[in-house]
Amino acid sequence: MALRDLAIKELMILWRMCLASGLRRSGLRRFEQEPVVPGDNPDWSILPDPLAFARSITQRQDRKRSLTLKHTLELLMPPIGRHQSNSWGRQTGFRRINPADLRSAALVTLDTLRQTAKVDKYRPFVHLLEEILKVVNTPETPPALNFKLETVEDARVRAEYMGVVERLRLRPATPRPPMQTSRSTKPSSPTDVPPSGKEPLSGTPSPVDEQQQHINAARQTPDLLAPPSTSLPSKARRVDQETDHFVTLRIDRLGQAIQKQNLGLAEYVKEEVLTFAADSKKPSLPNELYEHVMLALLSLRSPHSAIQVWNHFVKLGRPPTAKTYTVMMRGAQHVRDVRGVEAFWHKMRDAGVQPDVHAWSIRVFGLIRAGRVADGIKALTEMGREWFNAARAQHEAETRGPRQRGKQAAPDVSLTELVNAFKDEVNGVPRPTLEVMNSAVSALASVDDSQISKVLSWGRPFGLEPDRVTYNVLLNIAMRHGEGDSAVAFLKRMQERGLDADSTTWTVLLSALFEGRSLDGLSAEDQEEKILRFMRSLEIGAAASIDEKGYALIIDRLLKYYSNPAAASAVLRQMTDRGITPTAHIFTILMSSYFQQQPQPDFAAVEALLSHIQALNGGRGAALDSYFFDRMIEGYATHHWIVGTEPMLRYLNSMTDTGKKPSWRALDLVARALADRQDWNRLLQIVDHARRMMRDESEGEYMVGGQKRYGQIGFWHFIISTGLLEQEGIRTVDQIMGDRGEGGVLERAERRAAEVNANGTRGR
Repeated sequence: MALRDLAIKELMILWRMCLASGLRRSGLRRFEQEPVVPGDNPDWSILPDPLAFARSITQRQDRKRSLTLKHTLELLMPPIGRHQSNSWGRQTGFRRINPADLRSAALVTLDTLRQTAKVDKYRPFVHLLEEILKVVNTPETPPALNFKLETVEDARVRAEYMGVVERLRLRPATPRPPMQTSRSTKPSSPTDVPPSGKEPLSGTPSPVDEQQQHINAARQTPDLLAPPSTSLPSKARRVDQETDHFVTLRIDRLGQAIQKQNLGLAEYVKEEVLTFAADSKKPSLPNELYEHVMLALLSLRSPHSAIQVWNHFVKLGRPPTAKTYTVMMRGAQHVRDVRGVEAFWHKMRDAGVQPDVHAWSIRVFGLIRAGRVADGIKALTEMGREWFNAARAQHEAETRGPRQRGKQAAPDVSLTELVNAFKDEVNGVPRPTLEVMNSAVSALASVDDSQISKVLSWGRPFGLEPDRVTYNVLLNIAMRHGEGDSAVAFLKRMQERGLDADSTTWTVLLSALFEGRSLDGLSAEDQEEKILRFMRSLEIGAAASIDEKGYALIIDRLLKYYSNPAAASAVLRQMTDRGITPTAHIFTILMSSYFQQQPQPDFAAVEALLSHIQALNGGRGAALDSYFFDRMIEGYATHHWIVGTEPMLRYLNSMTDTGKKPSWRALDLVARALADRQDWNRLLQIVDHARRMMRDESEGEYMVGGQKRYGQIGFWHFIISTGLLEQEGIRTVDQIMGDRGEGGVLERAERRAAEVNANGTRGR
C-alpha cells in the first residue's frame, strides 16, 4: 500500500473514532453495540444523514444570526468538559478535542480526500462536510491553518497549505494586531515617534498610550508612514473571482508581514505573485498588488527583493505612475534610506511622470528627517517654483489671444495674482498645500526646529496658514523648551483663527508639563495648586476644555511621578464639577494607586471610590471595563490575609455576572489566595470557571502572547502543583491545553518571541 494511502487510512480511522465518541455525547446518534475503534473498512452509518443535518443547520440559523463552521462541527463533536467522560481519552490515549483545531483538521482532511483517487470508501464523510459547507457562512482560514501559513519555514509545505486555502476558497483570516500584556501607562517622551509599520498594541489600549499616539500624530503628516491597506482600493481593477481572491489574500498576508515584521512571509508572497504572473494562462494582476509587495519588502529592509518586483513590473510593459514611484519612495523613507528616496524621485522625473502632492510630502519629509535640512527646504522651493511657472504659463495662455502670442513680452504677473487666480493644480502640477508644509514642520520638530520659521515663510505666499496640526507641533516645541509664554501665545493665536484646541493639543501641553519635571521639589499642596492653576490658564478663553484623556494623563502622572493622591483627587473633583464623567480608565488608575499605598493599601479610599462610582448616573453606577475589575480582584487577592477572600470573590462574581471575563493573572492570584487558606472547595469552583473560559475561547486560538491567554500556562502550572487534578489523571499542563500547553506549539513560539525581544532583534 502506498505511503499516502496508508496515511489517509490512518487519518480516517482517527476521524471515525472521534466522531463515534462525539456523536454519542451529542445525542445526534443512538449507539447500541457499535464498537468505538473501527476496522480497516469503517462503517460510516454512524453519521447523521447529510441533507437532514444541513436542514437542521439552516433551521438553527433562522433562530440565530449566523452559524459558523466551528459551531456546526461542535454539534458533531462537542468539546469534552470536566464533568464529561474523560475515560475515553485515557482508554484510547487521545487528548481532549480542541474545538478551535477541529475546523482546520476538517478542512485539510476534506481537501486531501478530494485530491485522492481512492475516495469511495470515505464518500459519506466527504458528503457530510460538503453539505455543511454549502449552508454555513463561507469560513475564513481557521486559526491552526493560519498559524501554519505564518510559521512553517519549508516553502513546499507552506505551498501545500496555501493550496488548501485557495481550493476551498477560504476567506483571509482577520489580521490581529500584536497584543499588549499589560495596561501600562509608562510615560514616554512626546518627541518620540513610533517606528512606522508597528501598530499600536491591541487589547483595550491605555488612554494614556492613546494620548502619546496623538502627540506623535502632531509631529508627522497623516498617512505619511502608514503601512499599506489590507484591502483593495475601491477603484482597483476587478478581475475574475479566482484572481480577486488571490489578490485579496496576498494583500492581507503582506499587511500581516509588516505588522509582525515577518520578512519570510513577505518573501513568500512575493514568490507567489511572480509565479502567478509568469503563467500566461492566468489573468493579469492589478498594479495595487505589486505596489503592496514592493512597499512591504522595503519596509522590512529587503530592497533587493523589492527591486526584483519593480523590474518585473516594468517588464510587463506597465509604465509606473506617480503612485508607484511614491510607494517605492515611501518604503525607502520608512527605513531611513534617503538615497533610495532620491533615486526613485529622479527616476520619476526622468520618466516624465509628474509628482503629486503626496510624492512631494514624502520627499521633503525624508530629506529633512535624514538630516539634509537644506535639501528639504530646497525641495520646497523647487515645488513652489514649478507651480509658479505652470500657473504663469497658463495665465499667459488665458489672457493673450493666439495672434498676440510671441509678438511682445508677456506682462509680469505676481505670485499673489496667480495664487488668487488658480486655487489648485495647474496642468497636473500640484500647488503647495498644508500637507507638504506640515510634513516639513513635523520633520524639523525632531531635527532642527529653528528652521521651522523658514517653512512657514515659504507657505505664506501660497496662502498657507498654520492649521491645528501645525500649532500642535509648535506647542510641543515651545513646551519642550520650557517656553510656557510662547505656548499660551500659540493657543491665543489658534483661538483668533477659530481653531479650537483638540485632544492632541491638551495632551501635548500636559505631557510636556510633566516631562519638564516642573513639579519636582514642591510640596504635595504646592503641586496641587500649581497643576490646577496651569489647567485654568490653559482653558482661559479656550472654546474647548480639557477632555477625559487630558484628565486621565494628569491623574496618572500625579500618582506615578509624585505619589500625590490628594492632588489627583482634586483634579478628579474639578473634572466632575465641570460635568465630565470620569472614564473607566481613570477609575482604574485611582484604584490601582490605592492598592499600592505603603505600608499597606488604603482600603478606606478604595471603598470611598467604589461608593462614588456606584452613585454616578443617578445611582446606576458608572460603566466599568474588565481592566477595572481585574485590578480590583488582584488587589484584594494580594492582600487576602488582611481583608479575607470575600471581596475578591464578590468582584469576580460581579464580573462574570455582567458578561466580562477575568484575566488569567487575576484568576491565578485568586487561586493562590484560596490555596493559602486551604479553601479547596472554592478553588475547585475557580478551576471549573477556568475550564469554561477555555471552552468559550475559540477565536484567536493561535494568537501568540495575546492578552486573552497571558498567564494561562502559569495558572494551570499552579493548579497542577496543588494536586487538585490528580484524581483526573492530569499531571501536566499539556494534558489540559494541548498545543497551548508546556512544550506545545504556542508555548515554544512565545518563548522564541520572548528571546527575540530580550536580544533586541527582529524576528523573521
